[in-house]
Amino acid sequence: MKRIAAMVSVILLSVVTFSLFASIPVGATDAGSSSAQDINDVGQVVGQRYFVAGVAHAFLWQVGTFKDLGTIEGLGGASVAFGINKLGQIVGQSSDTAGGVHRAFLWPNPDTGSGMKDLGTLGGANSTAWGINDAGQIVGDSETASGAKHAFVWANGAMMDLGLLPGASANAYSLGWGINRFGQISGHATTASGMTHGVVWKPQSPGTYTYTITDLGALSGGYSAGRGINDTGSIVGYASIATQGRFGTSVNHAVLWTPRADGSYAITDLGSFGGSIAVGTDINEAGQVAGWGDLKSKNTLYQHAFIWTRGAGLVDLGTLPGGCCSAGLALNETGTIAGWGITLSGTSHAVLWIKGAIKDLETG
Repeated sequence: MKRIAAMVSVILLSVVTFSLFASIPVGATDAGSSSAQDINDVGQVVGQRYFVAGVAHAFLWQVGTFKDLGTIEGLGGASVAFGINKLGQIVGQSSDTAGGVHRAFLWPNPDTGSGMKDLGTLGGANSTAWGINDAGQIVGDSETASGAKHAFVWANGAMMDLGLLPGASANAYSLGWGINRFGQISGHATTASGMTHGVVWKPQSPGTYTYTITDLGALSGGYSAGRGINDTGSIVGYASIATQGRFGTSVNHAVLWTPRADGSYAITDLGSFGGSIAVGTDINEAGQVAGWGDLKSKNTLYQHAFIWTRGAGLVDLGTLPGGCCSAGLALNETGTIAGWGITLSGTSHAVLWIKGAIKDLETG
């Protein structure tokens, strides 16, 4: 498809669909369309690619080559990889051909050494794995037997329910997005008042799987969501502000939560490019933040990838030559950012930003 049917990314969770929430551009389904979702410290990249027209599979890119990771055996539909650790273990989601059932996966399957392992659910039909640390601990969200969606951690062959914020209703939800080497988990959850806030789960003691959940709070708009977490416990994401957009919609800024000595968190507004939303997606040990934000151009919103540092603030990373849009979704310890960019012809390509310069993984 040469025309972009829709360019969408993370927006308010009340209207989330899989494609919106995953920050995967929608509409370009030709062979060679792709989106990078994560990168590890040795430069391996994972995401989703149309290896043939109309069929999207999780991929592993390394040394200039895309590898099709396939799907969970028996499902046979689409798949997407969301996370990779330094050992090359990959997690994501695999769907059936109808798109009605999706399951969290781990690749390669530790039981067989190849293919995808179905990580199961918390009793419901569906699950998604969003992140994995170097110890092989996996986080995500799953439907429970009641149909509610709860965050989970998967370790030692078992999926464990991370639960909800205190006082939240029975139909409230939670989601685990990232996990650091200490087992601290970033994400978001419904509060007792029904809002969504960024949260962090911390093991009550090292090496255990009993967690304490902490509400990270929000900015003036009352809504927030956590994304990436580094080993110091700093978390990035986004939060709404009281100002509304042109059509009464929420305005969201990228934010950074920093842990204090007393266990609370300071929230810093990282700003935006002037559009309706900016999202911090990942943070490394140097405190560099990757993300994307809308910017206004001729009354139309376009999104561009950014890198944020304390010294320079938000820096626009631009797009592929002639393209409209881009998004930075992950970065590693060298500061290389993975994401996607739209080409002049309207196709999404997986890209890297290396020292600020964009590299198209589809064209080398």
